[in-house]
Amino acid sequence: MTEKHRKFPEFFKPEFFKPALATAVLATALAGCSGGAAQKETNATTGTNATTGTNATTGNNATTGNNATTGNNATTGNNATTGNNATTGNNATTGDCVVESNSNLPGVEITITIDSCTFTRPQLDQGVTFTYSYDIANALSIRPAAQFSCESRLPGMFPHEYEISGDGQRYCLCDVGLCPPISSDQTLVPGTYDREFEWTGRNWNGPSDTGMPLGEPFPAGTYVFVVESEGTYDGQPFTVTSSAEITVIP
Repeated sequence: MTEKHRKFPEFFKPEFFKPALATAVLATALAGCSGGAAQKETNATTGTNATTGTNATTGNNATTGNNATTGNNATTGNNATTGNNATTGNNATTGDCVVESNSNLPGVEITITIDSCTFTRPQLDQGVTFTYSYDIANALSIRPAAQFSCESRLPGMFPHEYEISGDGQRYCLCDVGLCPPISSDQTLVPGTYDREFEWTGRNWNGPSDTGMPLGEPFPAGTYVFVVESEGTYDGQPFTVTSSAEITVIP
């Protein structure tokens, strides 16, 4: 019983107490205490909505709908957490693009950084800039695969190619003419490198050594933009990629 239930009325003090009144006074006081207890008990039911209405059990979506567990797409969909194992990769969304990046080369990643993946024919006719970056954390000694362009095999460069392709269409800087054979390993220079190129929505495999012109426009449809690198590191093959689906509309 709380302190307020111990506080009796003034007329119940000893100087007012008379035997003739004992029964009536005591009954009145006890009735008051009984009523207080009943009120307390009621509030213990109303306020025990710590069981029913506290939704700490039912609606405390910290338990049922704690989308920190179910929908915390920082775990499920933020594949930068789920798949961010430098071996498996991570998915990121920028603008209307969903970019998937994968690498099994320690400390090396390629990331496409364009903000839009939907292009109209008029936009492409004016030229659209595609951007990406590669991050190198360690000065690894690698042997690039033979197909990569001469430019990307210059000292300090990370050997890679980019390509937009699908449904029989292709744009890339693949053929730049004859390159010297790869006869030794290449040491990567740590840093973050931003790269870009302009695409007008046409087919092209590169200038070769004859100055090949651009080809026909890509028809409306869905294609894949990918930046990739392949080779060997420490005697084992590696692949580093970043890709995004793009759409060409009339």
